[in-house]
Amino acid sequence: MDAEHRPTLDSPAMRKALAYLADLKNGQKLMPRESNYQNAHTLFQEGKAGMIINGPWSWADYRKSGIDIGIAPLWTLPGGGRATPMIASKGYSINVNCPQDDLARVIEFVTFCTSPAAELLAADTLGVLPSHKEAWTDARIQGDPILQASQRGFELGRRMPVVPEMRVLWDVMRPGLQAVMNGSKTPESAAREMQAAAEQQIAGMKN
Repeated sequence: MDAEHRPTLDSPAMRKALAYLADLKNGQKLMPRESNYQNAHTLFQEGKAGMIINGPWSWADYRKSGIDIGIAPLWTLPGGGRATPMIASKGYSINVNCPQDDLARVIEFVTFCTSPAAELLAADTLGVLPSHKEAWTDARIQGDPILQASQRGFELGRRMPVVPEMRVLWDVMRPGLQAVMNGSKTPESAAREMQAAAEQQIAGMKN
């Protein structure tokens, strides 16, 4: 998106990215011809795939599977630049309709969930990075190679815009990417259709 949160999907960068991803699959044969997220996740979890691109939500599953995993930031792209995946935090919100009699307990619960103790528990059991400075400096976090490598990947990313339009972009990009990957559309036509669909859906959100 641009600075005004308008989609910029029909761009040279998008067309180049789609062509590159399609080549990884169809040219360089780095993935099965028929594959989706769940298949890739299962193949890696069963030790039948040498690598997978995934996020911190998956670290705990892989560890529980007994796989001796290591993680690294996305590789250097053609031309020498680093991939800059979008990054985002997760948080809590309190519904405006929360009954007044429950509000104090809800605030207490959310306060606990964002405390160093709770974030350390989440980091240990789920493999997610803590946001609290006190939790981050804990020896358990500093001594965990998976979390330290995850932090390096985080630092190379760029913050995801916290706007409703992002939901539209994810939705319209998925079918276009899939079509390019299976060879039914060119990067040029997919990028045009992504742009048109995004503009239409965003306009519909505002009416």
